[in-house]
Amino acid sequence: MKKVFTLVLLFVLAFGSVILKAQDSQQSDYDRQKSNTQYVPPTSKAPVNVNGNHSILNLTNCPPRDRPTCLKEPFDTLTWTKCPMTFSSDGFRNDDGSSAAIPLPFNFNLYGTIYNQVYINNNGNLTFTQQLSTFTPFAFPSTPLAIVAPFFADVDTRNLVSGVVWYKFTGNRLAVTWDSTGYYNEHSDKLNTFQCIISDGLDPFLGLGNNVCFSYGDMEWTTGDASGGIGGFFGAPATVGVNEGNGIDYATLGRFDRPGTYYGGPGVDSNGVSYLDCQNFCLNVSNVGNICPVAQNFPAGNVNILAGNNYLGSYGFASPEITQITSGSVTGVPPGMTVNISNGVTCTFEVSWTPTCAQAGTYLVCFKGIDNAAAPCTTTVCVNYVVDCPLPVELSSFTSSVFGRDVTLDWSTATEENNARFEIERSSTENNWTKIGSVNGNGTTASPHSYSFTDRGLASGNYSYRLRQVDFNGNFRYFNLSNEVIIGTPDKYNLNQNYPNPFNPVTKISYSIPAQGKVSLSVFDMTGKEVRNLVNGIQTAGYYSVSFDGSGLASGVYYYRLEVTGEKNFVDTRKMLLVK
Repeated sequence: MKKVFTLVLLFVLAFGSVILKAQDSQQSDYDRQKSNTQYVPPTSKAPVNVNGNHSILNLTNCPPRDRPTCLKEPFDTLTWTKCPMTFSSDGFRNDDGSSAAIPLPFNFNLYGTIYNQVYINNNGNLTFTQQLSTFTPFAFPSTPLAIVAPFFADVDTRNLVSGVVWYKFTGNRLAVTWDSTGYYNEHSDKLNTFQCIISDGLDPFLGLGNNVCFSYGDMEWTTGDASGGIGGFFGAPATVGVNEGNGIDYATLGRFDRPGTYYGGPGVDSNGVSYLDCQNFCLNVSNVGNICPVAQNFPAGNVNILAGNNYLGSYGFASPEITQITSGSVTGVPPGMTVNISNGVTCTFEVSWTPTCAQAGTYLVCFKGIDNAAAPCTTTVCVNYVVDCPLPVELSSFTSSVFGRDVTLDWSTATEENNARFEIERSSTENNWTKIGSVNGNGTTASPHSYSFTDRGLASGNYSYRLRQVDFNGNFRYFNLSNEVIIGTPDKYNLNQNYPNPFNPVTKISYSIPAQGKVSLSVFDMTGKEVRNLVNGIQTAGYYSVSFDGSGLASGVYYYRLEVTGEKNFVDTRKMLLVK
């Protein structure tokens, strides 16, 4: 069956390409007529009766940073098929073109009428009985065509900067993507990316029961030149919605004619196109009746919150029928969560919550939107909030080892949860802790991990160490080394090379003496003149470090000399280079 369907589809597309060649000769005349079109805005609108029945199970929305990739059906040029169009010189780029009739491998139900084929029209819509080349969008309801319109406007893909239209079948759904498309007359300074998905209502990807999804990437224009547009805006507004074709039944999210994010509702012709950025609307258009409120921006999956972190969410229900108002309510609100509800054409919920570790667990909160129709319709969306309190890092060992003046700390973890880093702190006196270094953690892991840090060049004395384990959310706890670390006395005299060398203007000179004695440490210039005395006095056995600041001295070679007088005498001289 799949092979037969593929052959039929290839035949239909090939036949469409033959028609395309016959139409090429008429394209120039058509372009001239269209460019001379004078758009006359309507002076009034007749009242209409509105029917329909839409069940919204869920709607997903991605954050602004993901706008290039936030279409509901992920788009790529490898698994999708470029859609052949009429009025095209290369088979794809066109103005006002359409595909041939494409067979659907499922039943699409639009207000009770079953369709088994679809026409993909370049101007942002799908039809089911014939192609639609109309470039100036009209408001719904209208006759005689059944239309599903994610963004009915004058799309023009002839400019090479513009993308084209693509489609993809996945199981029992068809997705169509207008990828970065321009507008008439061959403009590409602004581009729109949007998507339409239709199914038989049995695909859980849309939410069971839903059979239409509109999905948007970055939306930058609304109107072509021949529809009264100026720089891509104003003139005839773009239409978003579905139309049964009988002049009665329809659903709309509104009409859009300007930049910005303003949204006045479905009955407004002056909505801002950026309101659609990165939004996904899924609904059921199979039956007739009052249209239920349309959910917006509710998360599709669990909302995971780390205890101590503040969660902010903004959701809503839109009224898809003219003159209707939607009111909201919420149940299952856990302690500490605040939900501010604003009723109107769009009912909004502003959610704020900072749960504690004592609230770890799962909470089901249900949001309801009910319209004010004579026979009201309610849409309910339930959201699972999952609160996690990160377990402290489980330390399996923490040890120290001494090598001369260096202390190496080794520690191991059995498990880690949300572990950002370990900060190493040292104290030589009680409760006087100094941070001396940091080692990155391994986030969340159930596997053992080992860590090490070396504290170098310590003077003789007793030291304590501890680890400050820090979570990604800023929480921390301490792990103390159980033993005190002792840096003992050296077994020989030694004068070390200064570090850094060359230096500017500060360097460190370290030395060790195995027994008490009178110590002198001096710096001399090239002539042998003493320029600085750094140490002059009695010192006990141990390791010592002295800083030398060469500010005020000229660049050049200097010598430093250590003299110790005591049980044994010791003299040593080293050279260093000051470079400014």
